[in-house]
Amino acid sequence: MLTYYSLRIGLVLAAVIPHRLAYLICSIVGNVAFYCNGSARRAVQDNMRHVFGPRMSRWRLNQACRYVFRNTVKNYYDLLSLPKMKQADVEKRVTVNGAENIDAALQRGHGAIIFSGHIGNYNLVAQAATARGYPTNIIAEQLHPPKLHELENGLRSKFGLKMIPLGPSAVRGIYQALRGNEILVLAADRDLTANGVPVEFFGEVTELPSGLAAISMRLNAPLIPIHAVRKANDSTVVTVYPPIELERTGDRERDTLVGTQQIARVVEDMIRRTPEQWVVLQKVWPDPNPYLTTPTPALAAAPPAITPGPDPQLTRT
Repeated sequence: MLTYYSLRIGLVLAAVIPHRLAYLICSIVGNVAFYCNGSARRAVQDNMRHVFGPRMSRWRLNQACRYVFRNTVKNYYDLLSLPKMKQADVEKRVTVNGAENIDAALQRGHGAIIFSGHIGNYNLVAQAATARGYPTNIIAEQLHPPKLHELENGLRSKFGLKMIPLGPSAVRGIYQALRGNEILVLAADRDLTANGVPVEFFGEVTELPSGLAAISMRLNAPLIPIHAVRKANDSTVVTVYPPIELERTGDRERDTLVGTQQIARVVEDMIRRTPEQWVVLQKVWPDPNPYLTTPTPALAAAPPAITPGPDPQLTRT
C-alpha cells in the first residue's frame, strides 16, 4: 500500500509543480533511493557490472547506478504527469524518428511487434504511439494491491492505450491485437513469465522471453526495434528501426532460440549506448548462474544486431 499512497501523493504534486523543478526533485529523490534501497541498489550494481565489465571502478559503478535510480524516478513522474497532458504535449515531448518503418510494417496487415528494453522514458513511448493514432497494446503485469494495479493502468490508458493482462489469457489478447493489424509493445530484457530461454547477454547466459520471436514467426508480425533516449532537457527521442529478419529453417524450437538471441543482441546494443538509462531494478542474471558452463546453440547462429544511427544528445540526468 505504500507504493499506492506514494503515487497518490505524487499525482497531486505532479499537477502543481513545474516540470523543471519536478525533475530536479526527482534527481534528489533518486539519489536518496539509491542509498536507502539496498536490495535494488545491489541488483542495479550487478546489472551494471555486466554492462561495463569487471574493470569498472567502484566510483564509476555507483555513479552509473545513481543515474539509473534518478531516471527511474523521472519515469514515474512522467507517468504521474499524464492526467494533465494533452495529445499535443506528448507529441511535443516525444520526437519520433523512423515512424515510416511502422507504417510500412502495418501495410502488410499482420500488425507489428515493437520491442526494446526498459530503456529511457518507456512510459511515454506507447503514449506517443497512441497519441499519433496507432492502435497500441501493452502487456500489463498484475500489480498488488489491486488499487495500485487500477491506478497505474488507469494512468497508462489516458490516450487510449490498451492493456492485455499478463497471464494465461494474454495469448488470446495478443493474437486478437496482431490479427487486427494493431501494434504490440513488448520489453525484451526481462522474463516475467518464467518461460524464457537461455541466451547470451553481455557475455553471460541468462533467460530472456522467447515470446517475441515465437509470436512473430507464428503470426508473421514484423519485429521492430525502437530505442528511446531521454535528452538533457528531459524530452525523449525515439528511434524506430526497420524490422529485423528472423531465420526460418522449419525447426520451430531452434528458430525461436536463435531469434531470441538475435533480439537480445539488438537490446544489448541499445543498452551499451545508454547504460544509465537502462532502468531495471531487478537482477537480470541469476546468482549463482546455472548457465556458466552450459553451451547455448543459438549463440553462434544468431545474426548480428542492428547497426545504429548517430547518437542523439544523451544525458545521464
